[in-house]
Amino acid sequence: MSRFDPGALFDPGEAEDFFAAAALAGPLDPLHSAFSPAAAWWLAELSRLAYRREESEGVHRPQAPTRGEVLARFGLRERLFFHEGESCQGFVVESTDPRAPWSALVFRGSSAPGDWLTNGQALLGAWDPGGQVHVGFRDALLREWPRITRALNEAPGPHFYAGHSLGGALATLAASLRPPAALYTYGAPRVGTSAFWETLRAPTYRIVNNRDAV
Repeated sequence: MSRFDPGALFDPGEAEDFFAAAALAGPLDPLHSAFSPAAAWWLAELSRLAYRREESEGVHRPQAPTRGEVLARFGLRERLFFHEGESCQGFVVESTDPRAPWSALVFRGSSAPGDWLTNGQALLGAWDPGGQVHVGFRDALLREWPRITRALNEAPGPHFYAGHSLGGALATLAASLRPPAALYTYGAPRVGTSAFWETLRAPTYRIVNNRDAV
């Protein structure tokens, strides 16, 4: 059942209807890098599932399906879940269909006090590929980037990147370091200067609510 209450907004990981809309939209076509409503739905649902906390983060939920169980229902599996880094959490998931391989790097948005401290570090700092970027976002990503890179090296391509809010900002920075087949962000804040944007070499789709202050 879909939820439209405050809990659905402030605790999206507690949802019970993951991928309901994506399944109706049809499969994600891994060879299609132009904007796709199906890809937008699948990556939006993965961005929502990234908020789901489990035993590794101290949350015991015996009656609810795990992330792995949710993914398995839709032909996906988790290759890496990263949460040790302050303000940089998410996962790398991959399709289990050998006829249409693809993977996604998905970042979690703001969900803990430390995330808001990261958001508040809004000074601009140098970015190696070029330009300047938000220092808090930059430092959070770079702490986890070696682990993420190893997982992407092992995951089947094409690779898609996605994230909601803070997660979208981190996905955008990741796309500058290692271009994906496409980048989809949802309610993501601005990340860097115009010189930074010139470092992005991937098709980029920034989906926003025009009444969202972020």
